[in-house]
Amino acid sequence: MKKNYLLLCRATLLLNCFVFAQNSFKGFIGGGENRSIALLCDGTVRTWGDDVEGQLGNGAGAASNTPVQVVGIGSVGFLDSVTQVAAGRNHCLALLCDG
Repeated sequence: MKKNYLLLCRATLLLNCFVFAQNSFKGFIGGGENRSIALLCDGTVRTWGDDVEGQLGNGAGAASNTPVQVVGIGSVGFLDSVTQVAAGRNHCLALLCDG
């Protein structure tokens, strides 16, 4: 059985693409100047692109051409219970289910 895939591409650099299984992608994606953010069905978040000032949220401080999972609040575990995501010129945002 073939899986359906959704191709998510960075708005600024179309060479940096990543394939998510369609059943894991919730449908929210945002793009900043040089980074992108995606919300998965399990409420976790992936980011990729430039990370000059920690915009990817994974604590590495380095750019990533493939999606990385965002670290949780207080650097504990991974961010979850997210309902919406957005990105701007130099930032990424995630709205948690408890507001």
